[in-house]
Amino acid sequence: EVQLRTEQQRLLAQKNQVEKDKLVLARAIGLPNGQQFRVTDLLPFSALATSLDDLLKQAYEHRADFRAAAATVKAAEFAVQAAEGEHHWPSVVVQADYGDIGKTLAESHGTYSVVGSVRFPIYSGGRAQADIADASAVLHNKKNALEDLRGRIDFEVRGALLDLQSAADQVVVARTNVDLATETLSEARDRFGAGVTDNIEVVQAQQLLAAANENYISSLNGHNGAKIALATALGVAEEGVPTYLGLK
Repeated sequence: EVQLRTEQQRLLAQKNQVEKDKLVLARAIGLPNGQQFRVTDLLPFSALATSLDDLLKQAYEHRADFRAAAATVKAAEFAVQAAEGEHHWPSVVVQADYGDIGKTLAESHGTYSVVGSVRFPIYSGGRAQADIADASAVLHNKKNALEDLRGRIDFEVRGALLDLQSAADQVVVARTNVDLATETLSEARDRFGAGVTDNIEVVQAQQLLAAANENYISSLNGHNGAKIALATALGVAEEGVPTYLGLK
């Protein structure tokens, strides 16, 4: 009786948690307040078959922060080229003007002027060298920031992949435990039906199966969470999560 009341308490707590989780889900997907709904999509276990190199390539292609950092490096390279060009290459300036002159419209005529000039950098003191040095320093800092970000992305992807592989192994073990517990319950029922044992062994086998199912559900949830973490590390959470979780 005590065990029954304890399990009833756990059941009430789990039902309450489910309803609270549904409230969080409703806010996340934009349902109206108080909207009643039922979750029908199942999240079966499906291992993610991909290589680390492919995942890293995908991360570098889709991570917005990495692409922005790469763009700043490219801009800094252009700045260095511009500073070097200012020191070595001549500059051409062309100015043109067009107007109309005359006492009346009938007597007016067009007037224009074109002036062109070419400037050769013979001696500009240390200004050009200073510009090149400043641009090179900025480029060096941008490259360092890009490589640091590349290292952090590599760490995040590798860590997420390790967590995913560990979670997948845990799901497999938990699934095996469920099968073993199911077999144990079947054998206990057979022995009870044959009069070899009492119903205590059957109840214990049922409890064992219930615990195995809880462990399997927990491991499956952890595996799906690891998939979400990996999709986030790759920068494809919005489109990648439904794919990784097998949702339509």
